[in-house]
Amino acid sequence: MLLKPLLTILLSSFLGHDPLVQKPISSPLSYESNALAPVVCPIENDKNRSIMENFLTKSSWSTERVETFTSHLSVSQITVLNDLNHASACNSFNHIYEEALTEDNGLGEPAYNVTYYKVDNFYFVVISLRKSDDPEVITMGLSFIYIYSGYQKENLIKGYAF
Repeated sequence: MLLKPLLTILLSSFLGHDPLVQKPISSPLSYESNALAPVVCPIENDKNRSIMENFLTKSSWSTERVETFTSHLSVSQITVLNDLNHASACNSFNHIYEEALTEDNGLGEPAYNVTYYKVDNFYFVVISLRKSDDPEVITMGLSFIYIYSGYQKENLIKGYAF
């Protein structure tokens, strides 16, 4: 189970919101009005893009790149998964990471940003805490990056929380 953004819940309670009341949340997946089928790949955001680029370039991640056989990858190879070309991969990852996609922060907002990437023959899932729409709420917690050799659960090479 992913860690619930505890500080958000505590601050929500302090500010008079009831974090235990489950409200319907808007889906982090997008829908195109002129399409017959819903879009299944989550939308990229700047925070997750930065995490992905840092993993591939920063010396602080060099040990993890060696462990996951990804030292040869570069930022120019990053592709964000999209419905047109990667619907099967997105559907698979949506099933694996359903909790991160649907969990709310106690205020009825999505708790996490989730993005799927392909770099060469590797797949990456990046999950970061989503900043609340309420400017009085501070969200703190872990981000995650998972590296796969394919898009099935059994293809997981390794995951990191930071």
